[in-house]
Amino acid sequence: MSLIPRLKVRTIGVGLVGLLVACAIAWLAFAAYLGLTQVLEPVWAAMATGGGCLVFALVVYWIFAVVSRPKAPQSSPGLEALMQQAADPLVRDLIVRHPDRASLAALALGVAAGSSQTARSGILTIVESVLASEVDPEEQRRS
Repeated sequence: MSLIPRLKVRTIGVGLVGLLVACAIAWLAFAAYLGLTQVLEPVWAAMATGGGCLVFALVVYWIFAVVSRPKAPQSSPGLEALMQQAADPLVRDLIVRHPDRASLAALALGVAAGSSQTARSGILTIVESVLASEVDPEEQRRS
């Protein structure tokens, strides 16, 4: 079964459920109207029922507006600064001069690290050795 017919069936199903929910709400509103006619005049019962339905609709709209609001991405502002400090000035200059080649190299390393455990281990070993050589000896004594 292809994706398009599945989406159509799901859309029809959601539409049918929405229609049934709307009918149920209409019957509940009619029942509320009939109940209110026992204590109020029919005009006031109709106004109270309609007002209640409007308030219900506004609450549902507000809930959906809050739930579907796009979330702000959580980013760490210090991460980029930390990476800038850790980068060697020569590497930074190469990246600034050749951003296309640097992007392709990063892509190739990412694909290699993602596809092979051996490549991932090798890259991790190289990065750990480079970072270990960058650590200040006084910081090593403190930790």
